[in-house]
Amino acid sequence: MNTIRAKGIHSDIEKLLTKEVERYFNKKNHQKLKIEVNTSSDGSNTLSQLDRFIAEERKCLKDEYDTLMA
Repeated sequence: MNTIRAKGIHSDIEKLLTKEVERYFNKKNHQKLKIEVNTSSDGSNTLSQLDRFIAEERKCLKDEYDTLMA
């Protein structure tokens, strides 16, 4: 397999893995959201907390990904 073809496969795999990780975390965070809203008396406050949590998780994932790719 030549280098150009190998790089293309690497890029495709990277895109697929990134997409699947995003889908997993979106699904996981959606489930957490449903649980938190159902168990809280003040759903709006919980939603704000979850939004902050999701933003922090995404930042951590991006930082880890950037570190791995460096």
